Amino acid sequence: MAKYYGSPWGTLRGKLNGAVGGGWKGINWARVLIYPTQHGTIAMYKDYKNGIIPPEDFSFPQFNLRRLSTGPLGNLAKNNMSNLINPIWAQYTRRKEFLMSGLNAYIKYSSADLLNSMPDKTAEFDPDTNSPDLRVIQMSRGELEETIEFSECLYAPLTGAIYPTWDMNIYKNGKSVDLAYIAILSKPIVESYGVDGTWEPALYLYGPAQKCTRADGDGGAIGGILPTGLDPEDLTAFTFFRDVDNIIGYSKSASVQVTEFIP
Repeated sequence: MAKYYGSPWGTLRGKLNGAVGGGWKGINWARVLIYPTQHGTIAMYKDYKNGIIPPEDFSFPQFNLRRLSTGPLGNLAKNNMSNLINPIWAQYTRRKEFLMSGLNAYIKYSSADLLNSMPDKTAEFDPDTNSPDLRVIQMSRGELEETIEFSECLYAPLTGAIYPTWDMNIYKNGKSVDLAYIAILSKPIVESYGVDGTWEPALYLYGPAQKCTRADGDGGAIGGILPTGLDPEDLTAFTFFRDVDNIIGYSKSASVQVTEFIP
C-alpha cells in the first residue's frame, strides 16, 4: 500500500492510482506506473502469424524463452522431482545456503544459456535450423571435480545399450571410485509447433541412473537406461559424478550429442 509523507502534497512511497514513488540518495521521485507488457504469448503468436497484429507487437525472444527454455525446463523439473531436483539440486542449494529452491536453481542455471544457444533467438523456432542446443543444460552442479571432456556417447537402437567415453583423469578432488551418473534427454522439445501447434513441453528425461564409476568412462557398454528403437539424433547425453559417501556431493555435468553405435 502506498503512503503519503507530509500532507497535503508530500512524498509518495509505493504505488497509488497509476503512479509510483520513492526516494534515492535523499531525492524524492514519482512517475507514471508502467506495467510490463507481454508480447510473447501463444495467442499473440497466432495473431502475428495470421496478420492480425503487426510484427512489432510480437516478441520472438519472449515467446522462445517461454516455449523453448523455461517451459521445457520447468516441465522436466516437475516430472523428475524425486530423481533429479530433490537429490541433486536441492542438495546443492542447501549446501551453498542459497535462498532458492532446487527447482528454481535448476531452471536458473540453464534457462538463459538454452535461449541463447538458438542460432537466432529473435526468429521463429525450426527443429532443424533454429533450435536450442540441449547440451548447454546443466543436469547437475556441485563441488566435486567434473570430467573435462565427455567426448562420445554411442547408442545401439537394437539393444538399447549406450557406450559412453569421458576423460577419466583426476586433477582435483575426484576419485576413480566416484559414482558416475548418466542422464539422457530425448526430443522433441515441444509436442507440436506452428500456428496449429500446442507448444506444450515434450522433452523426456531418461535417468539420471548410476550405472558405473568415474573409472568406467572407456566406451564400454551400459544397459538399462534407454529403451530400444530411439533415433540417436534425438538424444543428448549427460554425465556427472558423486563421491561414494556423499560428503562432497555432486559434480557439474558434461554433455554430448548421442551418435549411433555401429558394430
